[in-house]
Amino acid sequence: MARSSALLIVALGSAAAWLLASSAGFVAPPQTQLRGQVQGAVGAAVAAAAAAPQPAAALTDSLDYDGWGPLEITAVVVPIAFACGLYLEWESKQPSVDGITGVGTLGKTIDGPPGEEYYRRSPE
Repeated sequence: MARSSALLIVALGSAAAWLLASSAGFVAPPQTQLRGQVQGAVGAAVAAAAAAPQPAAALTDSLDYDGWGPLEITAVVVPIAFACGLYLEWESKQPSVDGITGVGTLGKTIDGPPGEEYYRRSPE
């Protein structure tokens, strides 16, 4: 009994797979249009576009797309804030220069975790 039920399941599964595969096995190629039909369709599209109603001038006064919306402001402010945050984080790891007067410091700059700092690789 177990052998016949397993055979039945395999037969039903293979029949279902064959039905699925055979139904999508043939796809008809797209039908090409003749030259006259294409030119007529283009002419009809041009005529429809010319006959389409134009927007009223009274409505276009309030629809100027020259302003700064929330997306434009975000696209400008977020990269600037991100770069400033990275700089402030780097600067917080540098040694304090409060007691130094003059042009600048020549102390050690911290460029990475200990053991992985930048060093000059040239033989000079």
